[in-house]
Amino acid sequence: RYGCTSCHPVAGHPATRVGPDIAWLDDPRPRSKDEIRRVVLHGFHRDGVMTMPGYEGRLSADALERIVESRVSVSKRPGG
Repeated sequence: RYGCTSCHPVAGHPATRVGPDIAWLDDPRPRSKDEIRRVVLHGFHRDGVMTMPGYEGRLSADALERIVESRVSVSKRPGG
């Protein structure tokens, strides 16, 4: 609905996307719910360049929480 998979692969599929895996399976660092919310709302910048747009004002509170909870549930899977 919000176009996440146009940039992010999901569990490695398709591998040709430019963003990190939406499940962040390749990143062993756990992310808190607050960190996930911050990135989704305000975007992500690397070396002063926006690499992910923020979605503040475009997501309902319910949609944001569904995104946060889906990421948290993926990180709790074995190997995730």
